[in-house]
Amino acid sequence: MSEDTQDRAAVLQAMLTSVADAVFVLDAAGTVVDVNPQAVELAGFASRDEALRPLRHFQEFLRVSRIEVGTLQPGECPGARALRGETARGVLADARASDGRGLRIEVNAAPMLGAAGNVLGAVVAVRDVTELEWARSRATLVRVATAVAQALTLGDLVEVALDEARLALDADSVALFAADESRQELRLLGHRNQPPEFVECLRTVPFDGPGLAARAIMTGTVQVVEDVAEASDEFSISRKLSSRFGWRSLIAMPLLVRGRGVGVMTYATRNPRHFSARELETIRTVGDIVAVGLENAQLYEEAQEERRRLMAVVENSPEGILFFEASDGRAIFWNRAAEEILGQPLKDKTVLSECPRLYGLCRLDGTPYPADELPAARALCGEVALGEEMFVRTPADHLVPILVNAAPIHDLADQVTGAVVLFQSIDRIKALERQREEFVSVIAHDLRAPVTVIQGYADFLMRQTDRFQVSSPVAKGLESIALSARRLNTMVTDLLDASRIEARRLSLQREQVRLDILADSLIERLTGVLADHTVRLSIVGPVPLANADPVRFEQILTNLLTNAAKFSPPASEMVVTIAPGHCETLVSVTDQGAGIPTEELPRLFERFYRTEEVRGVREGLGLGLYITKGLVEAHGGRIWAASELGKGSTFTFTLPTTDPG
Repeated sequence: MSEDTQDRAAVLQAMLTSVADAVFVLDAAGTVVDVNPQAVELAGFASRDEALRPLRHFQEFLRVSRIEVGTLQPGECPGARALRGETARGVLADARASDGRGLRIEVNAAPMLGAAGNVLGAVVAVRDVTELEWARSRATLVRVATAVAQALTLGDLVEVALDEARLALDADSVALFAADESRQELRLLGHRNQPPEFVECLRTVPFDGPGLAARAIMTGTVQVVEDVAEASDEFSISRKLSSRFGWRSLIAMPLLVRGRGVGVMTYATRNPRHFSARELETIRTVGDIVAVGLENAQLYEEAQEERRRLMAVVENSPEGILFFEASDGRAIFWNRAAEEILGQPLKDKTVLSECPRLYGLCRLDGTPYPADELPAARALCGEVALGEEMFVRTPADHLVPILVNAAPIHDLADQVTGAVVLFQSIDRIKALERQREEFVSVIAHDLRAPVTVIQGYADFLMRQTDRFQVSSPVAKGLESIALSARRLNTMVTDLLDASRIEARRLSLQREQVRLDILADSLIERLTGVLADHTVRLSIVGPVPLANADPVRFEQILTNLLTNAAKFSPPASEMVVTIAPGHCETLVSVTDQGAGIPTEELPRLFERFYRTEEVRGVREGLGLGLYITKGLVEAHGGRIWAASELGKGSTFTFTLPTTDPG
């Protein structure tokens, strides 16, 4: 070998050693005659000498499991083409080294030509692009995940999923189906590059249909057909469709969320294609991302539809509806009815504390409603306010009575985030109530005169029974007439009191009185009325003077005592307790009756309300406690009841004192 040839060989060897690719040099017979260290490392050879063998034996060391179909004809390899004088560039293949490593390689091959143009051999350069492919795959997944995450609506999700999935797999066509479990079918949401005939054929696909998409949703597994021309009979329907529309390779990926199929994505290419494990894994991951996005988009669409329905209900509700934020107490939403009832447009971001001034909110007695006592303010503190009545003063200076309900809105952590207020005008109801009250008042007033006459003559005739020697049956009849007249007179009196209380026309003759003295005198006079019950008066501490109507006080206490006597065992004791309070005197009546169920306590003081125990058993209108409450509140006091089944009940009321001390 000449010195010049030796120099050329040294330069060539240096070049082979310095390049990053694995280089295999073949002679014309296809035997590897030289390799660089990178080739030894890539193929996992124990030494350089192991690589010096015919190309046909090379598979023992670098087993190529797939060469991209479409780049070369099946069965060909770049080295073989180079030995025929052709050049092969950028051929991608999956391979496995002799030590078991999976590789993704890019192969370039070129012939070595003599002076006469004859093929002397070939040079094959192999580049390990495994990490590059993984990086591209990761970048693809990041891109898909980012795009899907930014798609809120179902329409946006479909567009993003189709574009990104097609790009990720370099597919010629993709289609996205949503699963409808109620109808047991797949519904086509969108596609890319599908002919119109395909769209019409596959607009809906039954779960139990013969196609690839149906099989994917039913089995929950990826369905792959690398070449429909060579597919088995079980894919005959796919072969027919694909041959009709020109597809050769097909994939149907089920979209699963927590094991539940929410849809299917299909991919198609016009050339046969073998999909590597890495590509299938990328497809699965893309499918998982799209599946979550699809479910989220569907949930978002459902939530939006539910919100639209709710907003339609709220906007068209005849009741006024307001929402307040807990953070700053501002109104963030209201409906048309709210503005109609208030008589004016609501101002955006109105602060709750300004509502009494802006909308003329006042109590039933006409005094301004304190902002911190409004039902909405209490709801923002976690309280539920029901059946609150108040007035709204409209810009036309018209007082509109409204009924208000308010409740807090909680988040998942049970923190109050706002309040909802519902209110309605009860102007017409109040007008009807006034008409009813006037009717009752007129009837009661007109009944009083004849009842008084009947009772007077009955009492007169009873006093004459001995003088005229009236028979016993007649005397009993007169006694019944007198008793019935007294009962009727009591009912008439109750109706009149109730109508006066309702109309707020109850008059009081207040004076400074000693409630203990009044109570003691009344108890003594009621001894015969309360049958065999005993009443004990208990005085706790010094009792201050009260600012009260003595007649009405006796009416209050009489109502409570007679009520207690009705529901107490015979000969049982009742206790009247009088104790001083803060600027008020507390008076309570305790009995030893059967007690009142807890659910009935809130309704005891309602007009015409009678407990379950006495309905259809005892006579009465159910006005006694209602009148008692009205009389107490007319004095500026309060009344309530406490009871425990089997242990009796206690009714307590307060009356204001004239001495704050």
